[in-house]
Amino acid sequence: MTAKRAALVGLLFPLLAGAPYQALAGYCEDLWFTRNAILDRAGICFDSPLGQSVFDNTGCLGSQVSVAPAFSALVNQLGDREREVGCNVSTNTTFLDLKDLAIRQRLSALPLPEDRGQGFGCIGWRGGPVTLMDTHGVQGTPIGRIDPGDTIYFFHIPAQDWSYVTTEGPGRVGLKSGGWMPNAGFDSRTMCGQQAG
Repeated sequence: MTAKRAALVGLLFPLLAGAPYQALAGYCEDLWFTRNAILDRAGICFDSPLGQSVFDNTGCLGSQVSVAPAFSALVNQLGDREREVGCNVSTNTTFLDLKDLAIRQRLSALPLPEDRGQGFGCIGWRGGPVTLMDTHGVQGTPIGRIDPGDTIYFFHIPAQDWSYVTTEGPGRVGLKSGGWMPNAGFDSRTMCGQQAG
């Protein structure tokens, strides 16, 4: 439980913008996961089949937990956003349709989703290898890597000059890795073979 609480330190990031969002595939799951990951790290015990399959109830404290005010406000904002866009993630299932779920479960700092229309892909990375971290900062733990030729997807709000990204290898045959990359020195016009989105 101590590790879950310690992970909350890396969770502070910009709050959701007030711009309208679209309930697109994966967006509702993204919101649901982030909201519940905050609660999981605070020690909540999940009753639903989905909550129990996605999060580990080991060491949980109960169904009512104390959440720091900043995180409590964020949980409320995420829930409000889910309602605004008409999300209906079924908690009776044991599967969350989030392609980077295994990566998200390893993150110390959780990303907030951008409006999917505002995200973009960098196809054919022209830069050198980039280590992806579990948090936005060099003090984090490496959990992934970008290699030349990879496709990089940016669909989350940057935090502290870092962006949470997911990657596919050349040929875009499926998820390769993900994590936080530094924004310093990133220029999509010169570092991406093509841009999409």
